[in-house]
Amino acid sequence: MADPGHAAPLLGQALKDALNGSPRERQALLGREFWKDYITHKNQDQFEAFSQPFQDRLAARHADFEADLIQAMTQGELAEHSRA
Repeated sequence: MADPGHAAPLLGQALKDALNGSPRERQALLGREFWKDYITHKNQDQFEAFSQPFQDRLAARHADFEADLIQAMTQGELAEHSRA
């Protein structure tokens, strides 16, 4: 059985070779779950840095939505009480 410690450089070279191949080979490789996990884990910091601005905007929009929803519900309740 191969030593797992030596697998990472071999996998890295296989990935480089495949990514330098034809677009069809590249797409076939990237479509495999193993490689998606490998690339995501290997480049986790880059993925997180790339997605952080999106996550920040999403959180801000969510907070705005919650505030608008609370305001709308409160206004609806006030309107109901003023009719009663």
